[in-house]
Amino acid sequence: MQHNQQRILYPRLVNRQLTAKKRGAILFTSSGLGIITTPGSVVYSATKSYLGHLGECLASEAHQYAIDVVSIYPGTVNTRFSTRTSDEPPPPLLEKISQKSDTVAELALCGIGRATRIDSGFMAIIMRLVTRSIDANLFIRIMKAAAPKYEEDNKSNQQNGSESV
Repeated sequence: MQHNQQRILYPRLVNRQLTAKKRGAILFTSSGLGIITTPGSVVYSATKSYLGHLGECLASEAHQYAIDVVSIYPGTVNTRFSTRTSDEPPPPLLEKISQKSDTVAELALCGIGRATRIDSGFMAIIMRLVTRSIDANLFIRIMKAAAPKYEEDNKSNQQNGSESV
């Protein structure tokens, strides 16, 4: 298994050693939603969580090849992402606490050789603090209560004889 893992995950790391470069770095961009998910963002949150955690796990193994690994978890970033995912304009408060993408990139680059995990921006830091102070099961209950209710869909499915999933 270790051999397969190295052949799939680390070919560039091993190849870098053969090219006689002195050092290298790999940056993983996760998200504040990789720390805590919200209703409606399950796939995005899961993939961002995976990327961040992969970087954190890879850091100890990549070190032997003189490669630094940084996983950055930015909170809200001032990009067109929110306009592409919603017809509603972002709330004014969200715009105030959003970071510039250049700021996030600069933080990630400054972390090379210094940190493996960087929480960037107000929302990511708050999310990390929440996970440190509230039990995960309690937080999941809170998110379940905050999730949109689909009672109308369930009622129409029951009337049509189909079951809700």
